[in-house]
Amino acid sequence: MRLIKLTFAALCTCELLCAGWVIEEVTRYDSGDEFRSQIFIDRNRYKSQNEDETLIIDMAKETIFFVYDRDKRYFGGKNAQVFKELSNTLRSEMSETDAAQNDTNGDELTTQVIKTAEVLQQAGFEGEKYQIVVDGELRKEIFVARALAANGEIDPLKLTKTVLRLSGFDAQTARSVETSSDYVALMKQGYPIRTIEYDPNGGLILTDVIKVEKRVISPDEFLPPKGYEQMSADELYRR
Repeated sequence: MRLIKLTFAALCTCELLCAGWVIEEVTRYDSGDEFRSQIFIDRNRYKSQNEDETLIIDMAKETIFFVYDRDKRYFGGKNAQVFKELSNTLRSEMSETDAAQNDTNGDELTTQVIKTAEVLQQAGFEGEKYQIVVDGELRKEIFVARALAANGEIDPLKLTKTVLRLSGFDAQTARSVETSSDYVALMKQGYPIRTIEYDPNGGLILTDVIKVEKRVISPDEFLPPKGYEQMSADELYRR
C-alpha cells in the first residue's frame, strides 16, 4: 500500500512538472467587435488558435505552422524555409516604396515600465498593474499575474521577434514596444491577465484572460492535424 501511495505521488508530481498552460482570452475593440482565442504554452512551444486561424511556433524544433481548420489546409515547416518563402512572396506583392519603408529601422523607442498600486482579480489570479509609456505617451496598461507562470515556458523576446518576422516587420524591432528590455523583463515575471492597448489616433483594444488551465498537452497540439493539405506561401498571403 505504501508503494502504491509513493507511486501515485510520483505520478502526480510528474504530471504537474510536465504540464503546460492553456489560456483562453477574449479581445474586444471599441468598435464593438470581439474575438476569442486559446493559447497553448508548453516547453518552448506556442500555439494561438481562434475560429479562423491557428499559429504554431515550436522553438525547440524550429518549426512554424499556420493552420486553417475550415479548409483543412496548412502552411509551414522549418523556420528558415518558412521565412524564405514568406519573404519572397511579400516582396513580390509590395511596391518598391513599401519595401524601402519596411526595411527602415527608424529611431529606437524610449519605453518606460511604471508600476502602480492597482491590482485586478481575474480568472483565479491576481494581477499587478503596470503602465507602458512610449516616448512620453501612455501606450499600454497591463495587469501581470506572477503566479501565472506561462511565460516561463517560453522566451517572450524570441517569440515576439518571430511573430514580427512572420508579419514582415522584423526590420522594425527597434520600433516595437514588445522588444524593449524593460517590457521583456516584465513579461518574464508573469503573464498579463488584462491588457489595454491605446491607439495614438484614438480608441483602444482590451484583452482579458477568462480561463486558465494547467495540464499535460499532447505534442500533437503543436503540429498540423493529419490529413490536412499543405498550401503555398502565395496562397497563405492571399488569405
